[in-house]
Amino acid sequence: MKRFLICLFALLGIHHSALSQAYGDLPPNPIGIVNYTTPGSYVNYNYSFTASTTGVDYFGVAIRQDPGYWGIGNFDLTRAGNSTNLLLNPNLQYGGTTNTQYGLQAPADWGIWYQSGNGAPPAAGMYYAPGQGWMGTYTGGLGVNTSTAGTWIDGAVGTFDGIYQGINVTAGVTYNFSFSLNGTQSSSNPSIEIGAYAGACAAGTSPFTCTPSSSSGFTAAATPAQTQGTGGAPPPTSDSGSSEPTVVSTQNTTIITTSVINGTTYTYNQPVIITTYSDGSTTTTNNGSATLISTTLTGGGTGITSNQQSDITNFNNNVIRGNGIYIQQSGNNDTVNITQVGTQNLIGGVNQQYAQVQNGNNSITIKQGNGNTGKNEIDLKVIGGSNTLNLSQSADTAGISAGNNYQLINVDGTGNSITTQQSNNGGAVGQFLEAVVNGNYNTVGITQGNDGQKQMFLSITGNSNTVSSTQTGIGNHYLSVSATGNGNSAVVSQSGNTANSATINLINNGAPASVNLTQTGGQAYSITQTCVTTCGTITVRQGN
Repeated sequence: MKRFLICLFALLGIHHSALSQAYGDLPPNPIGIVNYTTPGSYVNYNYSFTASTTGVDYFGVAIRQDPGYWGIGNFDLTRAGNSTNLLLNPNLQYGGTTNTQYGLQAPADWGIWYQSGNGAPPAAGMYYAPGQGWMGTYTGGLGVNTSTAGTWIDGAVGTFDGIYQGINVTAGVTYNFSFSLNGTQSSSNPSIEIGAYAGACAAGTSPFTCTPSSSSGFTAAATPAQTQGTGGAPPPTSDSGSSEPTVVSTQNTTIITTSVINGTTYTYNQPVIITTYSDGSTTTTNNGSATLISTTLTGGGTGITSNQQSDITNFNNNVIRGNGIYIQQSGNNDTVNITQVGTQNLIGGVNQQYAQVQNGNNSITIKQGNGNTGKNEIDLKVIGGSNTLNLSQSADTAGISAGNNYQLINVDGTGNSITTQQSNNGGAVGQFLEAVVNGNYNTVGITQGNDGQKQMFLSITGNSNTVSSTQTGIGNHYLSVSATGNGNSAVVSQSGNTANSATINLINNGAPASVNLTQTGGQAYSITQTCVTTCGTITVRQGN
């Protein structure tokens, strides 16, 4: 068959000797290159192209198959967001001998091209009417080689040829181009290849007279106009697939876009113009520069740091003999209520022996108790007025606790509210908390309960931040929260009998950041969120 086709093109006067034929690669700038690996089977391929200018563009395929043949059909070209096929004769139902000097066999309303400078190749492609192809049948979509669908069979040797159509396009609109393909061999560069192409037709041409631009790498052997009417094809009308829909409305709005760079997600607010067309499709084009909303870096839990572990080790190794209360208070109208039960409770300072309470109008309630061999310690520093602290080291109504709980509370600011509750039923270790708050009117609520050591490290720098955390179950849960700037919010729940781990960093760089995290059953999570403009709450649920 291939020998017959070569002879046929020689008789037509467009054959170039195989010895003089230039063996080239695909023409430049394909929108897609077929990777075909299943000889004898039809495979669907889909590629996208966004028009850079408004006018007439070509859509087509370039084909080469030195040892065998390709069979292709079932073409589809749609605007993004619309299902209308813009191609004429997309299933190759009509076709036959063209009205050209070569008398080429071609599908109606399709042009034929070959690689520029190489002429028509040996065994160039030919049109086969419905049911007459010899490379199998495909019944999906519009079909290939069925009773109503034809085939383009091509075995071009040494260079590329193919078929194309001209289509009216609109700048900024994305078009989806697809087809079905069968081959006798797998793809192999450069001798067995197919490329999908789209680009501008030569200036001054219409969809029917379209010839590829000089930079395309193609030369037209027949334009779509020269194949019209072949095989009894009806004449195209002015409103056929080559015409573009009209604009119905435009809307100026904004959309949210994201990009990921080195694992960090950048979220933007992008001004756009949404254009709606008469066929129901829409296009979206940028209308100015995007505004950064936030950056977010997520991953598995980073785990406890060496400094944090050192603090826990120091408490575990600290020996408390008897009860001790060391408070240095200055200022008026402070209210301090302290209850200690047992023999190993200590109230002291942060990096010094005495707890500091300064500037007046602070209300501090401390309860500590143990009925076993454990110990409790609170290291306290409160600088600033009108702060309210309610600290409980697991004392029940009878003042009994298993002990081995630790809190470090360091507050520098005005109007902060800190509420903590630690409890456990027994075991060698209790709960561990470090909370450092620098700023005004921050609200902190922390609960650590059940056996298994719960570890939490909190750092707030700014005003009106809110942190609420609950750690329950017998898992050794770990939580680190850092809030920088104003109005940030973290709500965290860790539960279950297997350790959970979370590290949360919230940064207000123009707007507050917010995270709502739920973990149960051995989960790990980390997030760093920086908000530039309003970015909402990130909600994460891990486990059951």
